[in-house]
Amino acid sequence: MGAAIADLVNRTAAAQQLLEQYEQRVADFQAMMDDQSQNPEVSVVRIRADGIFPCVESSLVGQVLEAAGVKRPPAQDVFFGKQSLPRNQLNDSKPILCGKS
Repeated sequence: MGAAIADLVNRTAAAQQLLEQYEQRVADFQAMMDDQSQNPEVSVVRIRADGIFPCVESSLVGQVLEAAGVKRPPAQDVFFGKQSLPRNQLNDSKPILCGKS
């Protein structure tokens, strides 16, 4: 789909360059993770006033994590839609907040 949009706006070369950069970053990340003694399981959630929602496999975040080979909890391999995670499922988790510095 991305290539079709790039064609429509006459930006095919730029789109190809961005795709190659993305693929290189994924490869670099995978190489870094191969050097680690443990590959952690990762959850990404969105916290909103009405609940805590996982970024599931079909989300953009889920697709990026899958491409990078990151393990995710099996419960997040499905589409939750608007369903919030029960708070009791979060009691034993070890949150890591990430952001670009």
